[in-house]
Amino acid sequence: MAHGSDSKPTAAGIAAWSAALLFEEAVSRSVGTNSASYKPENLSQEGVLAAAQTITFWDARGLHGISNPADVIPSSCFVIMTLDDGLWEREFPPRPGELNCEDENLVELRATTTLKRLKRN
Repeated sequence: MAHGSDSKPTAAGIAAWSAALLFEEAVSRSVGTNSASYKPENLSQEGVLAAAQTITFWDARGLHGISNPADVIPSSCFVIMTLDDGLWEREFPPRPGELNCEDENLVELRATTTLKRLKRN
């Protein structure tokens, strides 16, 4: 496992970091961090869960596209990258740091039991 400057980000690592920041935000909201009503003694599981239900705009401090965890709405944002001679190149959207976040990007996938396995010859 690589550490420090030898490490490379992974999707699992980004998701874990985002989850940790989301937990931190819920804890902060539950005890009133940065407010006149700050009461760390109010920290409880119920309080953290209730505070998490108020988080409707989440981008992990700019780490990824905006999602709405309280209403279980994932990010509609994406970027298309291609690999060219071992280097990642941005294809769309072309401007660095920009994501395409149109509402139409989200689609609902539905499981179905009507799919049948194809027989191989």
